[in-house]
This record gives sequence, C-alpha cells and structure tokens, in this order.
Amino acid sequence: MLTRYAGVRRTWLFVCWLLMLAVTFTGLLGVTFFIGRKIPIDPLLAMLGECASVQTYAFARVALGLDKPLIVQFLTMCATCCMVTLACRC
Repeated sequence: MLTRYAGVRRTWLFVCWLLMLAVTFTGLLGVTFFIGRKIPIDPLLAMLGECASVQTYAFARVALGLDKPLIVQFLTMCATCCMVTLACRC
C-alpha cells in the first residue's frame, strides 16, 4: 500500500520544491531590483555621466523603460531574466 503512493508523494515533493524555488528566485529578484531603484544615485546619471545632454538623458530613460511604473519595470526584468535563463540552457 505504501509503495503505491510513493510516486505520488515524490511528485508532490518535487512540485513543492519547484514552488519554493520560484518564490526564492522571485524574492531575490525583488530585493535586488528595489534596492537598485531606491539607492540615492540615479542609474542613468551613473551610466551617462553628468555631461550628458537633456535629450540623451530623456532618450535613455525611455529606451531603458525607466519612465514606466516600478511594478512594470520589475515584471519586465523578471521576464527578461527568465528568457535569458532559458536561452542559456539550450
């Protein structure tokens, strides 16, 4: 009787493990993302320098998606990380 449910138990443990992995990965992405966005230095200013023109600054802001709300930026980053991770596994 116990061996009959051993496969179901193993499958259930694997699903739980995958869920924990997904939650941990999302949490690490969230902490990294929000710390990077809330530090006092503007990320564009760090990339472009203080000598960049207003047009360059505005173009880079739109190109990098920094004009969108934080949640949209975070979801975009998560999707990009998943695509890069899946692309590297092939």
